[in-house]
Amino acid sequence: MRRRVLIKNVYLVAMVAAIVFFFTFAYLSHTLYPLNSPSCIVHQIITLPTTTADANKTMSTQTPTSLEHIVFGIAGSAKLWSRRKNYVKLWWSRHKNENIRGFVWLDKLSTNVLNVDNNDRDLPPVCISENTRRFPYKHRNGNRAAIRITRILTETVRMGLKNVRWVVMGDDDTWFVPENLVRVLRKYDHEQYYYIGSVSESHVQNIAFSYGMAFGGGGFAISYSLAVLIAKVQDRCIERYPELYGSDDRMHACMAEVGVPLTKEPGFHQLSVSEHVSSGPYPKCAWKMNSPAEVKKVLVYKTPNPRMWEKSPRRNCCKVLPSIDKALLLIAVGSCGEDEIFGSRKLENIPYDI
Repeated sequence: MRRRVLIKNVYLVAMVAAIVFFFTFAYLSHTLYPLNSPSCIVHQIITLPTTTADANKTMSTQTPTSLEHIVFGIAGSAKLWSRRKNYVKLWWSRHKNENIRGFVWLDKLSTNVLNVDNNDRDLPPVCISENTRRFPYKHRNGNRAAIRITRILTETVRMGLKNVRWVVMGDDDTWFVPENLVRVLRKYDHEQYYYIGSVSESHVQNIAFSYGMAFGGGGFAISYSLAVLIAKVQDRCIERYPELYGSDDRMHACMAEVGVPLTKEPGFHQLSVSEHVSSGPYPKCAWKMNSPAEVKKVLVYKTPNPRMWEKSPRRNCCKVLPSIDKALLLIAVGSCGEDEIFGSRKLENIPYDI
């Protein structure tokens, strides 16, 4: 009798587990992973095109590049996704009805990832990256997540998506302006090998890494023909450079191996502020502005200048405006003064037209 009860309880537990699994899978399929998108949970190895021509045979070189020809690969983490997804939503949701394509790649499923609502339909599908434990990582001060992030390119290619001309890589806090991105990529032949991006605006970071490497925080673009080539060799390339620090220099190393240099486009902006801004709070600091610890919202003013690109290249400068609300930080952005440099403290007399 006792044995029958035990067997009955086992069957009951199994049935409950099966029901929970079914509804969880259905929930993920319809909410987190839309059915019209490739599956991101199961990592299928799709046969890659054998030649560049095969990779592009479904494309028409006569039509200008548009947003539908671009696939975004956005690097994130399960730990931070509940906050960072709001950054992605700001630019992605504006183009969700324009055939925009892309995926957010996280390290694992977690409560933060599964906790979704209707507003999350304004986000790209979430994918879980393949396990990368088989790859060595030997940088003493780095994080082996760099391997997972750099392989987003390979995992995107293996999805076998159609009519792709460019793969654009970035972070979950990278702000893309898709219409500007399309305008830039139209200048280049997507059937050729192009690795397009820009260096950091920090001289220190460029010395530490390279003036020939695209910094992923500002985003970078890879022509699909080149993406297919890299996908074939990237795993072996990663194995040869276990001492490298991040994902960007691993990508740069692979580009160097196939002989493709960086094509610099100044519209990709990467500003590394770690050597200029300290983490706080520091109560004893005599701030000449509202304490950064109290700031909850940042409002930026800038007068549009469509002819700016006709001038010699120089980034804009900014200054902090007075604000009655301590939780509001007001910033004016405009052309730099003649003697103004990054880190200058004499900002009071700079004439910004806002």
